[in-house]
Amino acid sequence: MPKYAEEILAAVTELQQHPTAEQVFLEMKREHPSIALDPVYLPRLPGAGKRQSYGGEVS
Repeated sequence: MPKYAEEILAAVTELQQHPTAEQVFLEMKREHPSIALDPVYLPRLPGAGKRQSYGGEVS
């Protein structure tokens, strides 16, 4: 499991919406000022590379 995976999940839950990676990043930065944006993006999480696209603005 990636270093921040559990905390990223907690941040998403606390935001109580479907946040952008930037919103999650800003939430994480409160507790971890040195965190980079990289660990927040989906391609770094387990199972990455299996993103599905349904066309339009939805993915």
